[in-house]
Amino acid sequence: MGKKIVNKNGFSFVEVLVTLAILFLSLSTISVFMAKSIKASREAQNQIIATGLAEEGVEFVRNFKDRNVAFVSGVKSNGSYIVDKDTTYAGFTTNAGSGKLYLNNGGFFVHAAVGNKNTKFYRKLVILNDVSKVTVNSYVSWNPTGSFANCTIANKCLLVSSVMIDQ
Repeated sequence: MGKKIVNKNGFSFVEVLVTLAILFLSLSTISVFMAKSIKASREAQNQIIATGLAEEGVEFVRNFKDRNVAFVSGVKSNGSYIVDKDTTYAGFTTNAGSGKLYLNNGGFFVHAAVGNKNTKFYRKLVILNDVSKVTVNSYVSWNPTGSFANCTIANKCLLVSSVMIDQ
């Protein structure tokens, strides 16, 4: 009868450590997933921009082809070209730069570096002439080297191809 039962309230040190470890692992896992999600969304954004730039390149060539009777004879088959909103037809047929794109104050991608913001994007057009059609391959790369070799999404490069039939 002399023993008294004491009921201790609260948590033991081991319980607190286990709880903190579980909390730390949970927060670490969430942080890793958030970082991967942010990286994936940035890459998706780059793919969307690159797709728009590639389609824009094809449309520039389509515009030149529709407006110039001598288009087929004026461009080299298998020739590489660069084009942007400021390119004229005469400049287009003689132009073959690096393809580096810059962002101007109006929000347009251009090839002129002076006074414009640097971007990670490069665009190159390859035109294949045939008797009755013109095939335009518009390559856009956002890899650091600007390389169009082995153009795949995994290599941060994409290709939009368009066949334009002569009428």
